[in-house]
This record gives sequence, C-alpha cells and structure tokens, in this order.
Amino acid sequence: MGYKKVTKHSVNFIPTGKTYEAIVHCTGGTATISGKEKKVHELLAFAQQGAPWAMYGYSDELAAQFNKRRQEFASSVEQRRQEWAHKQTSERASGGSP
Repeated sequence: MGYKKVTKHSVNFIPTGKTYEAIVHCTGGTATISGKEKKVHELLAFAQQGAPWAMYGYSDELAAQFNKRRQEFASSVEQRRQEWAHKQTSERASGGSP
C-alpha cells in the first residue's frame, strides 16, 4: 500500500506551510520518505510502475483492513498480482502490448 501524506503546519492558527511524505507499507515493514511534493509524487509513481498490482491511495477502509486484517489484505494484493501477471501473459500471447 502506498500513499502521499500531507501535514499542514501553523503557528497560532496561521498557516506556515506543508510537509509531504510518501508512505509505503510492504510485507517487510513500512517506509516513510519525506520530500518536496513533486519528489513524493515521483517516488509513488516509481513504486506503482514496479508493482502496478499494489494498492495506492489512502482511505480509512484500506488503512483499517491493513492494520486489523493484514493477512487478508496481503492475500488480496497477492490475488491482484496473480491476475495482473496472468493478464500480461495473455496480452503477450495474443500479440497485444505489454
């Protein structure tokens, strides 16, 4: 699961800026990478290019499933990976673009 986290900062209720983080949850752990918004977007796009079957974006429902039913979440991502691999194999066999 990967998503962008935006934190708004203020002093005495006056906005002073935002910070951006790419949050990437993997089987082996979680990575939090801070940076400028453009770099965070580039990092998440790179992750999505390498693992297009993974879940991207944030919702309370996805977070709850990841945190409370992690095995079920991992199984659904694995199913998506298998479906994606099957689709890629089928497209190559039929002469479609990869």
